[in-house]
Amino acid sequence: MACRAWSFVSQSWWAQQALRPARACPPVPTLVTWSAPPRFAIRAYRYGKAKFSECPSQRSSKPSPTARDQPRARFRKPTRPVLQRKMAAVYKSLSKSGAQKTEATSNGVKKNKQRVLILSSRGVTYRHRHLLNDIASMLPHSRRDAKFDSKSRLNELNELAELYNCNNVLFFEARKGQDLYVWLSKVPNGPTVKMHLQNLHTMEELHFTGNCLKGSRPILSFDAAFDKQPHLQVIKELFLHSFGVPQGARKSKPFIDHVMGFSVADGKIWVRNYQISEEEGSLVKPGQDNTETEAKSGSKSKSGGSDAEINLIEIGPRFVLTPIVIQEGSFGGPIIYENREFLSPNQLRSDLRKSKASRHNARAEQMVERLSKKGDLGLRSNGRQRMPKNELDNTSLFT
Repeated sequence: MACRAWSFVSQSWWAQQALRPARACPPVPTLVTWSAPPRFAIRAYRYGKAKFSECPSQRSSKPSPTARDQPRARFRKPTRPVLQRKMAAVYKSLSKSGAQKTEATSNGVKKNKQRVLILSSRGVTYRHRHLLNDIASMLPHSRRDAKFDSKSRLNELNELAELYNCNNVLFFEARKGQDLYVWLSKVPNGPTVKMHLQNLHTMEELHFTGNCLKGSRPILSFDAAFDKQPHLQVIKELFLHSFGVPQGARKSKPFIDHVMGFSVADGKIWVRNYQISEEEGSLVKPGQDNTETEAKSGSKSKSGGSDAEINLIEIGPRFVLTPIVIQEGSFGGPIIYENREFLSPNQLRSDLRKSKASRHNARAEQMVERLSKKGDLGLRSNGRQRMPKNELDNTSLFT
Protein backbone atom coordinates (compact mmCIF):
# COMPACT_ATOMS: atom_id res chain seq x y z
CA MET A 1 0.00 0.00 0.00
CA ALA A 2 2.83 2.40 0.84
CA CYS A 3 4.48 1.78 -2.53
CA ARG A 4 1.21 2.30 -4.38
CA ALA A 5 0.52 5.53 -2.47
CA TRP A 6 4.02 6.75 -3.28
CA SER A 7 3.69 5.96 -6.96
CA PHE A 8 0.27 7.66 -7.10
CA VAL A 9 1.62 10.80 -5.45
CA SER A 10 4.66 10.93 -7.69
CA GLN A 11 2.61 10.30 -10.86
CA SER A 12 0.04 12.96 -9.94
CA TRP A 13 2.76 15.45 -9.20
CA TRP A 14 4.55 14.75 -12.45
CA ALA A 15 1.25 14.99 -14.33
CA GLN A 16 0.66 18.43 -12.86
CA GLN A 17 4.17 19.46 -13.81
CA ALA A 18 3.66 18.22 -17.36
CA LEU A 19 0.38 20.20 -17.78
CA ARG A 20 2.06 23.46 -16.71
CA PRO A 21 2.91 25.81 -19.62
CA ALA A 22 6.52 25.89 -20.70
CA ARG A 23 8.61 28.85 -19.65
CA ALA A 24 11.77 30.12 -21.20
CA CYS A 25 14.55 30.00 -18.64
CA PRO A 26 18.28 29.31 -18.73
CA PRO A 27 19.50 25.73 -18.27
CA VAL A 28 19.98 24.72 -14.65
CA PRO A 29 23.19 22.72 -14.14
CA THR A 30 22.52 21.48 -10.60
CA LEU A 31 19.68 19.85 -8.74
CA VAL A 32 19.43 22.44 -5.96
CA THR A 33 17.51 25.01 -8.09
CA TRP A 34 14.57 22.69 -8.81
CA SER A 35 11.15 23.67 -7.57
CA ALA A 36 10.38 20.08 -6.55
CA PRO A 37 11.09 18.83 -3.00
CA PRO A 38 14.51 17.22 -2.62
CA ARG A 39 13.21 13.71 -1.90
CA PHE A 40 11.08 13.70 -5.08
CA ALA A 41 13.98 15.07 -7.06
CA ILE A 42 16.36 12.38 -5.79
CA ARG A 43 13.87 9.61 -6.54
CA ALA A 44 13.15 11.04 -9.97
CA TYR A 45 16.84 11.23 -10.72
CA ARG A 46 17.44 7.62 -9.69
CA TYR A 47 14.60 6.20 -11.78
CA GLY A 48 15.14 8.38 -14.84
CA LYS A 49 12.10 10.64 -14.37
CA ALA A 50 13.96 13.83 -15.24
CA LYS A 51 16.93 15.23 -17.09
CA PHE A 52 19.38 17.48 -15.26
CA SER A 53 20.44 19.39 -18.34
CA GLU A 54 16.96 20.84 -18.94
CA CYS A 55 14.86 23.44 -17.24
CA PRO A 56 12.00 22.00 -15.11
CA SER A 57 9.41 23.70 -17.30
CA GLN A 58 10.91 22.43 -20.57
CA ARG A 59 11.56 18.77 -19.71
CA SER A 60 9.29 16.04 -21.08
CA SER A 61 6.99 14.03 -18.87
CA LYS A 62 8.12 10.72 -20.40
CA PRO A 63 11.32 9.25 -19.10
CA SER A 64 14.15 8.62 -21.50
CA PRO A 65 14.33 5.02 -22.72
CA THR A 66 18.01 4.67 -21.82
CA ALA A 67 17.83 6.30 -18.38
CA ARG A 68 17.06 3.05 -16.59
CA ASP A 69 19.98 1.29 -18.26
CA GLN A 70 22.51 3.92 -17.18
CA PRO A 71 24.41 3.36 -13.88
CA ARG A 72 23.26 5.28 -10.88
CA ALA A 73 25.26 8.42 -10.18
CA ARG A 74 26.08 9.57 -6.67
CA PHE A 75 24.16 12.67 -5.62
CA ARG A 76 26.59 15.33 -4.44
CA LYS A 77 26.13 18.81 -3.13
CA PRO A 78 27.55 21.65 -5.16
CA THR A 79 31.16 22.55 -4.32
CA ARG A 80 31.21 25.97 -5.90
CA PRO A 81 30.83 27.93 -2.62
CA VAL A 82 33.70 25.97 -1.04
CA LEU A 83 35.94 26.70 -4.00
CA GLN A 84 34.95 30.32 -3.89
CA ARG A 85 35.92 30.54 -0.20
CA LYS A 86 39.26 28.86 -0.86
CA MET A 87 40.04 31.16 -3.74
CA ALA A 88 39.10 34.16 -1.62
CA ALA A 89 41.48 33.03 1.14
CA VAL A 90 44.29 32.52 -1.38
CA TYR A 91 43.65 35.93 -2.89
CA LYS A 92 43.75 37.59 0.53
CA SER A 93 47.02 35.90 1.47
CA LEU A 94 48.62 36.82 -1.84
CA SER A 95 47.46 40.40 -1.63
CA LYS A 96 48.72 40.67 1.98
CA SER A 97 52.15 39.23 1.11
CA GLY A 98 52.38 41.52 -1.90
CA ALA A 99 51.55 44.54 0.24
CA GLN A 100 54.17 43.55 2.80
CA LYS A 101 56.79 43.12 0.06
CA THR A 102 56.00 46.52 -1.39
CA GLU A 103 56.23 48.13 2.05
CA ALA A 104 59.56 46.43 2.76
CA THR A 105 61.00 47.48 -0.58
CA SER A 106 59.73 51.03 -0.17
CA ASN A 107 61.25 51.33 3.31
CA GLY A 108 64.53 49.81 2.15
CA VAL A 109 64.77 47.54 5.24
CA LYS A 110 65.70 43.92 4.63
CA LYS A 111 64.09 41.51 7.07
CA ASN A 112 66.46 39.23 8.93
CA LYS A 113 65.22 35.66 8.58
CA GLN A 114 67.24 33.23 10.69
CA ARG A 115 66.02 29.87 11.95
CA VAL A 116 68.11 27.34 13.85
CA LEU A 117 67.65 23.57 13.87
CA ILE A 118 68.75 22.09 17.22
CA LEU A 119 69.24 18.34 17.58
CA SER A 120 71.60 15.81 19.13
CA SER A 121 73.03 12.41 18.37
CA ARG A 122 72.36 9.22 20.26
CA GLY A 123 74.33 8.58 23.42
CA VAL A 124 73.84 11.93 25.15
CA THR A 125 73.67 11.97 28.94
CA TYR A 126 71.06 13.67 31.07
CA ARG A 127 73.34 16.69 31.61
CA HIS A 128 73.78 17.08 27.86
CA ARG A 129 70.03 16.85 27.38
CA HIS A 130 69.39 19.52 30.04
CA LEU A 131 71.89 21.84 28.34
CA LEU A 132 70.12 21.25 25.03
CA ASN A 133 66.79 22.20 26.61
CA ASP A 134 68.27 25.36 28.15
CA ILE A 135 69.70 26.53 24.83
CA ALA A 136 66.44 25.76 23.00
CA SER A 137 64.47 27.80 25.56
CA MET A 138 66.85 30.74 25.03
CA LEU A 139 66.33 30.69 21.24
CA PRO A 140 62.66 31.24 20.29
CA HIS A 141 63.50 31.08 16.57
CA SER A 142 64.83 27.52 16.88
CA ARG A 143 63.27 24.22 15.89
CA ARG A 144 63.81 20.98 17.81
CA ASP A 145 64.12 17.58 16.18
CA ALA A 146 64.57 14.01 17.34
CA LYS A 147 67.96 12.41 17.81
CA PHE A 148 70.04 11.93 14.68
CA ASP A 149 71.06 8.31 14.21
CA SER A 150 74.21 8.51 12.11
CA LYS A 151 77.52 10.05 13.19
CA SER A 152 79.34 9.50 9.89
CA ARG A 153 76.80 10.87 7.38
CA LEU A 154 76.46 14.38 8.79
CA ASN A 155 75.79 15.83 5.33
CA GLU A 156 72.23 14.50 5.65
CA LEU A 157 71.60 17.28 8.15
CA ASN A 158 71.45 19.70 5.21
CA GLU A 159 68.36 17.96 3.83
CA LEU A 160 66.84 17.87 7.30
CA ALA A 161 67.37 21.61 7.70
CA GLU A 162 65.71 22.26 4.34
CA LEU A 163 62.68 20.23 5.44
CA TYR A 164 62.33 22.41 8.55
CA ASN A 165 63.03 25.61 6.58
CA CYS A 166 66.11 26.39 8.69
CA ASN A 167 69.33 28.02 7.52
CA ASN A 168 71.42 27.25 10.65
CA VAL A 169 72.15 23.91 12.34
CA LEU A 170 73.31 23.41 15.94
CA PHE A 171 74.22 19.72 16.30
CA PHE A 172 75.41 18.13 19.57
CA GLU A 173 77.47 14.97 19.03
CA ALA A 174 78.12 12.69 22.02
CA ARG A 175 81.10 10.33 22.09
CA LYS A 176 81.58 7.44 24.54
CA GLY A 177 78.81 8.75 26.77
CA GLN A 178 81.00 11.50 28.25
CA ASP A 179 82.48 13.73 25.53
CA LEU A 180 80.31 16.35 23.81
CA TYR A 181 81.13 18.05 20.52
CA VAL A 182 79.20 20.94 18.99
CA TRP A 183 78.76 21.39 15.23
CA LEU A 184 77.65 24.85 14.13
CA SER A 185 76.89 25.15 10.42
CA LYS A 186 75.40 27.60 7.96
CA VAL A 187 73.12 25.74 5.55
CA PRO A 188 73.49 25.10 2.64
CA ASN A 189 76.84 26.63 1.61
CA GLY A 190 78.75 26.67 4.90
CA PRO A 191 81.02 27.22 6.70
CA THR A 192 80.99 24.67 9.52
CA VAL A 193 82.87 24.81 12.82
CA LYS A 194 83.45 21.87 15.14
CA MET A 195 84.07 22.62 18.83
CA HIS A 196 84.62 20.59 21.96
CA LEU A 197 82.26 21.50 24.81
CA GLN A 198 83.46 21.13 28.39
CA ASN A 199 82.93 22.60 31.87
CA LEU A 200 79.20 22.70 31.30
CA HIS A 201 76.77 23.77 34.04
CA THR A 202 73.03 23.88 33.44
CA MET A 203 70.49 26.23 35.00
CA GLU A 204 69.33 23.59 37.48
CA GLU A 205 72.87 23.02 38.75
CA LEU A 206 73.83 26.67 39.22
CA HIS A 207 70.79 27.98 41.17
CA PHE A 208 71.53 31.58 40.21
CA THR A 209 69.15 34.37 41.16
CA GLY A 210 69.03 35.85 37.65
CA ASN A 211 65.97 35.40 35.48
CA CYS A 212 64.69 36.69 32.15
CA LEU A 213 61.53 36.60 30.09
CA LYS A 214 61.16 33.50 27.97
CA GLY A 215 61.21 34.43 24.31
CA SER A 216 62.96 37.78 24.78
CA ARG A 217 65.79 38.84 22.51
CA PRO A 218 69.38 38.86 23.85
CA ILE A 219 72.24 41.32 23.45
CA LEU A 220 75.32 39.51 22.12
CA SER A 221 78.56 40.76 23.68
CA PHE A 222 81.84 39.65 22.04
CA ASP A 223 85.37 40.02 23.25
CA ALA A 224 87.77 42.27 21.32
CA ALA A 225 89.84 39.19 20.44
CA PHE A 226 87.13 38.06 18.01
CA ASP A 227 88.14 40.85 15.60
CA LYS A 228 91.87 40.06 15.64
CA GLN A 229 92.09 36.53 14.26
CA PRO A 230 90.40 35.34 11.04
CA HIS A 231 89.03 32.06 12.41
CA LEU A 232 87.48 33.88 15.37
CA GLN A 233 85.78 36.29 12.96
CA VAL A 234 84.14 33.33 11.21
CA ILE A 235 83.01 31.88 14.55
CA LYS A 236 81.64 35.26 15.61
CA GLU A 237 79.53 35.49 12.45
CA LEU A 238 78.13 32.00 13.06
CA PHE A 239 77.27 32.94 16.65
CA LEU A 240 75.48 36.07 15.41
CA HIS A 241 73.33 34.05 13.01
CA SER A 242 72.54 31.28 15.49
CA PHE A 243 72.19 32.98 18.89
CA GLY A 244 70.98 36.36 17.63
CA VAL A 245 67.17 36.31 17.70
CA PRO A 246 65.87 38.38 14.75
CA GLN A 247 63.20 40.99 15.27
CA GLY A 248 59.69 39.63 14.80
CA ALA A 249 60.79 35.99 14.93
CA ARG A 250 58.43 33.17 15.73
CA LYS A 251 57.48 33.00 19.44
CA SER A 252 59.73 35.96 20.23
CA LYS A 253 58.75 38.90 22.41
CA PRO A 254 59.73 42.53 21.77
CA PHE A 255 61.85 42.80 24.93
CA ILE A 256 65.60 42.82 25.55
CA ASP A 257 66.41 41.83 29.13
CA HIS A 258 69.48 39.57 29.03
CA VAL A 259 73.02 39.51 27.63
CA MET A 260 74.99 36.60 26.19
CA GLY A 261 78.72 37.09 26.64
CA PHE A 262 81.40 35.41 24.49
CA SER A 263 84.98 35.90 25.69
CA VAL A 264 88.28 34.32 24.60
CA ALA A 265 90.85 33.05 27.11
CA ASP A 266 93.59 30.42 26.68
CA GLY A 267 92.41 29.67 23.15
CA LYS A 268 88.91 28.78 24.38
CA ILE A 269 85.55 30.53 24.13
CA TRP A 270 83.76 31.11 27.44
CA VAL A 271 79.99 31.52 27.15
CA ARG A 272 77.90 33.19 29.88
CA ASN A 273 74.30 34.40 30.12
CA TYR A 274 73.35 37.41 32.29
CA GLN A 275 70.17 39.24 33.24
CA ILE A 276 69.98 43.03 32.85
CA SER A 277 68.82 44.32 36.25
CA GLU A 278 67.85 47.96 36.75
CA GLU A 279 67.75 49.30 40.31
CA GLU A 280 66.93 52.81 41.44
CA GLY A 281 70.01 54.38 42.98
CA SER A 282 69.94 56.38 46.22
CA LEU A 283 69.82 60.13 45.70
CA VAL A 284 71.42 61.03 49.08
CA LYS A 285 75.20 60.63 49.10
CA PRO A 286 77.42 60.82 52.18
CA GLY A 287 78.46 64.40 52.95
CA GLN A 288 75.71 65.99 50.83
CA ASP A 289 72.82 68.19 52.05
CA ASN A 290 69.19 67.38 51.48
CA THR A 291 68.64 70.71 49.71
CA GLU A 292 71.19 69.77 47.05
CA THR A 293 69.60 66.35 46.54
CA GLU A 294 66.15 67.89 46.25
CA ALA A 295 67.41 70.39 43.67
CA LYS A 296 69.06 67.58 41.66
CA SER A 297 65.96 65.40 41.84
CA GLY A 298 63.81 68.31 40.68
CA SER A 299 66.10 69.01 37.73
CA LYS A 300 66.12 65.31 36.76
CA SER A 301 62.35 65.08 36.95
CA LYS A 302 62.05 68.11 34.69
CA SER A 303 64.57 66.83 32.18
CA GLY A 304 63.04 63.35 32.21
CA GLY A 305 66.23 61.58 33.28
CA SER A 306 66.40 58.58 35.61
CA ASP A 307 68.94 57.63 38.26
CA ALA A 308 68.94 53.83 37.72
CA GLU A 309 71.85 51.49 38.27
CA ILE A 310 72.24 48.70 35.71
CA ASN A 311 73.69 45.44 36.98
CA LEU A 312 74.27 42.04 35.42
CA ILE A 313 73.08 38.92 37.27
CA GLU A 314 74.10 35.56 35.88
CA ILE A 315 71.31 33.23 34.81
CA GLY A 316 73.05 30.27 33.21
CA PRO A 317 73.89 27.99 31.55
CA ARG A 318 77.65 28.33 31.29
CA PHE A 319 80.07 26.28 29.22
CA VAL A 320 83.44 26.46 27.45
CA LEU A 321 84.02 25.80 23.75
CA THR A 322 87.34 24.82 22.18
CA PRO A 323 87.51 25.27 18.37
CA ILE A 324 88.88 22.21 16.57
CA VAL A 325 88.37 22.61 12.81
CA ILE A 326 86.51 24.89 10.40
CA GLN A 327 85.26 23.44 7.11
CA GLU A 328 84.47 25.49 4.05
CA GLY A 329 81.18 23.74 3.19
CA SER A 330 78.20 22.69 5.23
CA PHE A 331 79.23 19.50 7.08
CA GLY A 332 81.89 18.87 4.45
CA GLY A 333 84.45 20.43 2.18
CA PRO A 334 88.09 21.37 2.66
CA ILE A 335 89.43 22.31 6.08
CA ILE A 336 90.29 26.02 6.23
CA TYR A 337 91.41 26.06 9.89
CA GLU A 338 92.74 23.43 12.30
CA ASN A 339 93.70 23.89 15.93
CA ARG A 340 97.10 22.25 16.37
CA GLU A 341 97.12 22.78 20.12
CA PHE A 342 93.94 20.80 20.72
CA LEU A 343 94.28 17.44 22.49
CA SER A 344 91.33 15.12 22.26
CA PRO A 345 89.86 13.69 25.48
CA ASN A 346 90.78 10.20 24.27
CA GLN A 347 94.45 11.18 24.06
CA LEU A 348 94.35 12.70 27.54
CA ARG A 349 92.79 9.57 29.03
CA SER A 350 95.35 7.40 27.23
CA ASP A 351 98.24 9.45 28.64
CA LEU A 352 96.71 9.19 32.12
CA ARG A 353 96.48 5.40 31.86
CA LYS A 354 100.06 5.20 30.63
CA SER A 355 101.29 7.28 33.57
CA LYS A 356 99.49 4.98 36.00
CA ALA A 357 100.95 1.93 34.25
CA SER A 358 104.46 3.40 34.40
CA ARG A 359 104.16 3.86 38.16
CA HIS A 360 103.09 0.23 38.54
CA ASN A 361 106.00 -0.95 36.39
CA ALA A 362 108.42 1.09 38.49
CA ARG A 363 107.14 -0.52 41.69
CA ALA A 364 107.49 -3.99 40.14
CA GLU A 365 111.11 -3.30 39.16
CA GLN A 366 111.90 -2.06 42.66
CA MET A 367 110.44 -5.28 44.10
CA VAL A 368 112.68 -7.41 41.88
CA GLU A 369 115.76 -5.40 42.85
CA ARG A 370 114.95 -5.74 46.54
CA LEU A 371 114.59 -9.52 46.28
CA SER A 372 117.87 -9.81 44.40
CA LYS A 373 119.67 -7.80 47.09
CA LYS A 374 118.24 -10.01 49.81
CA GLY A 375 119.46 -13.07 47.98
CA ASP A 376 122.98 -11.66 47.68
CA LEU A 377 123.12 -10.83 51.41
CA GLY A 378 121.98 -14.29 52.47
CA LEU A 379 119.11 -13.00 54.57
CA ARG A 380 116.71 -15.67 53.28
CA SER A 381 118.77 -18.76 54.29
CA ASN A 382 116.78 -19.29 57.50
CA GLY A 383 119.86 -20.70 59.29
CA ARG A 384 120.60 -23.25 56.60
CA GLN A 385 123.33 -23.40 54.06
CA ARG A 386 123.08 -21.05 51.15
CA MET A 387 121.73 -22.62 48.00
CA PRO A 388 123.96 -22.44 44.95
CA LYS A 389 123.03 -19.62 42.60
CA ASN A 390 121.22 -20.66 39.46
CA GLU A 391 122.41 -18.92 36.33
CA LEU A 392 118.94 -19.17 34.76
CA ASP A 393 117.23 -17.45 37.65
CA ASN A 394 115.22 -14.29 36.87
CA THR A 395 117.21 -12.30 39.37
CA SER A 396 120.42 -13.07 37.53
CA LEU A 397 119.02 -12.78 34.03
CA PHE A 398 117.04 -9.51 34.36
CA THR A 399 119.18 -7.46 36.73
